[in-house]
Amino acid sequence: QLRSINFYLDNMRKADAPEAVLNHYEGVGRFFRALFYYAKVRTFGAVPWYEKSIEATDQEALFKDRDNREYVCRKILADLDYACTYCSTAASYRNQASYIHRYVALALKARFCLYEGTMRKYHTLDPSTGRPWQSDESAMYLGECVKACEAIIGDGVYHLTDNAADRAADRADERSGQQPFDQRFHIKHHMVGKPLQLLHRPFPFPSHFFTAISHRLNKVILHESTEKSSGEKAHRFIR
Repeated sequence: QLRSINFYLDNMRKADAPEAVLNHYEGVGRFFRALFYYAKVRTFGAVPWYEKSIEATDQEALFKDRDNREYVCRKILADLDYACTYCSTAASYRNQASYIHRYVALALKARFCLYEGTMRKYHTLDPSTGRPWQSDESAMYLGECVKACEAIIGDGVYHLTDNAADRAADRADERSGQQPFDQRFHIKHHMVGKPLQLLHRPFPFPSHFFTAISHRLNKVILHESTEKSSGEKAHRFIR
């Protein structure tokens, strides 16, 4: 995955396209590299940082030591800053499922900075080395989280629903039980282009798949409720 991202970034500017388009798609590539490394930092802490594709014969690069966690996190932040600056805000990107745009990048930046900022604030030692952090960057990361959130809010593109009629209808559906599981999560709340959700990722499962899940959950809930009412120990059937 990382090699594919870096190979793309190494070669994408060979395309014949306007500078703004190239900047956007470099931001998309750097967004995915930041997402990749964010997951690795959460799992492993310090990891080797690669920002160029490497060959299978490059033994030195393949077996390099882990880079310092603080260095890797600063590189992640740099990638996200680029994506937040150059990724497009055009509706043609925002209104497509799974497309990356500026607001998606800002959301990931906020999440990453909140995670790393609180890690630094409440852990005095780097878990990868067992030694104190080289510098106190907790306030910087938390401040960047706030700035990213304020940028999303300030532009006014996304917001919670303020339609009282929709909220009342949802509550009525929930009380009556007339809203099928697949309609609630797959049809009625199809979120492409809606101001409630920054990134919509559709799953092409057939509707009977969701109905089967709903039926299964209802059976489990009913079984546990019956056992508890008879004084027996409740069982869980989801493995």
